[in-house]
Amino acid sequence: MTREDIAPIAMEATQTIISLEVAEMVGSRHTDLMRKIDNINKDFENAKLRSQEYWIEGTYKTEGNNKSYRCYNITKKGCEFLAHKTTGTKGNIFTARYMERFEQMEKALKVRAEPPRQELSDMEILSRAVLISNSKIQDLQGQVEELKPKAEFADYFLSKPGDISVDELSQILNSNNLINFGYIKLFQWLRDKKYVKKSYGDNVPTQRSLNLKIMRVAEKTYEVEGLTFMNKQTRITPKGVEYFIKKFKEAKDVRNDK
Repeated sequence: MTREDIAPIAMEATQTIISLEVAEMVGSRHTDLMRKIDNINKDFENAKLRSQEYWIEGTYKTEGNNKSYRCYNITKKGCEFLAHKTTGTKGNIFTARYMERFEQMEKALKVRAEPPRQELSDMEILSRAVLISNSKIQDLQGQVEELKPKAEFADYFLSKPGDISVDELSQILNSNNLINFGYIKLFQWLRDKKYVKKSYGDNVPTQRSLNLKIMRVAEKTYEVEGLTFMNKQTRITPKGVEYFIKKFKEAKDVRNDK
């Protein structure tokens, strides 16, 4: 596998480069880059800024080793941010390399794009079904609060179909005033409630979550400089989005009743 075969990771609509490759572009050790991003994240957290617009934390595995290692999936905006903090020749070379890399990915996406299909995909059918459901909800007097999670889910689902990351779930819950914390604390809540568990350093769904079909694990293999890596991420299914909106709304109603 060549460097051109390394695909963007994490969310479908977001092109990213794994931090291993970014470290190589910058000419630094991966551990140094990870430490640098961790320190930046502390500043972001204090300033209540969303680091996920710049990079998304993930894990990878090396071939023949089942141990998981931390990494970041870095967006184009994140690369631009790091380029501004890298001066001189290193900064110039890094800027040229990451711009070329994202251009390659954009071209690859255009080549792989399938022609429009006449038939509706499963997700399109589901999206339309949710739209109809949302319309009916508006007509049902006296049941708005009970069915509100489905309406909120429909609004989100129509704008971005498919399963999502825990970070995106935290955005939905925050936008609906159901929580007031980020994805890191949401992961902690999911672990406390036995929806996810730690496995070789990864947050993975428990058997309960898999049985409920509210989560799945997305895995992708990459190769950098002859080494094979596996990136793993917990994803929330469309059913899971509706499930957790309802779950947090029920908890909020209980708090308001007290």
